[in-house]
Parts: sequence; structure tokens; C-alpha cells
Amino acid sequence: PAAAAPWARRFGARTYAGAGALLAEETPDFVFVFDRHRDLPLTAAMVLERGIPCSIEKPGGLAASDVARLIALRERHGGFASVPFVNR
Repeated sequence: PAAAAPWARRFGARTYAGAGALLAEETPDFVFVFDRHRDLPLTAAMVLERGIPCSIEKPGGLAASDVARLIALRERHGGFASVPFVNR
């Protein structure tokens, strides 16, 4: 939050301690999920459990079981989810 504070002031935005704090207070219309590879499955799960439409950066997990859990959450809670493939 400290590093984000100057930008938040500049653009009139709020800062949060993390994705969990943001999702506890807000319901975004759409989320782009970016995180460290080891943390991405948990962050994506928080979004998917709320049925918030999202785009999840790849890889969606470190193991196939991580991705299978995300697929199951999307199916259970609905909403749109994608994993973009950008060919550079």
C-alpha cells in the first residue's frame, strides 16, 4: 500500500493491503488476476468464488490440480473466466 499511495492520490483511488482486502470491501465488474505463480491459484480462487468475471494470467497454477480446482470453482459459481494466450 505504501508504494501505491502516491498513485492512489494522483488518480483519486483507494489502496488495499491485498486482493483479499479489496474483495472484502468491493465487488469489481471485472478482474485481471496477476500474482506470483505460487500465489496465483489462491488469488484466482478468491475471485472465482465470488462469481466475478475475470482473466487469469498463466500459468493458473503450479500443478494440474491447481488448474482443475479453478475450473471447478468457475463451474460451481458461474461467471466468465479466461486464460489469455498472447502470441508474441
